[in-house]
Amino acid sequence: NIDRIIVVDLVLNELKKYPEIQWAVDMHRLGQTALPSPLGTMATNGYVSQRSGDILLLLKPGYLDAYSKLGSTHGTWNPYDARIPLVWYGWGISPGITYSPVSMSDIAATLSALLHIPYPNACVGEPISAVIQK
Repeated sequence: NIDRIIVVDLVLNELKKYPEIQWAVDMHRLGQTALPSPLGTMATNGYVSQRSGDILLLLKPGYLDAYSKLGSTHGTWNPYDARIPLVWYGWGISPGITYSPVSMSDIAATLSALLHIPYPNACVGEPISAVIQK
């Protein structure tokens, strides 16, 4: 019969003492947490109440998850770890390059725009304009 918020706050306060932790966030109170953009959006988009944990840990730059001793894991928020090359080639694709950030959720919206079909159910992305420009 312990209040969830009391327990989570105790855990958050302990986690914040670790030097490698940049942010420790109660996902049930994400909207009340001052996370810089785009971290708040990334946390919101990655959260599924039925499967996600109660607390999100975001490590400081240069720290890796425990399972990796070197390299990159593509599991952190840092630009050096979160950026993944994306190449589009084929029918309806104009030659070009963009350095604008896009999200993985933009891929389905872009494919839908190229095929002139409705977006898939629950699609939250936007078509990548550099890909669909003629």
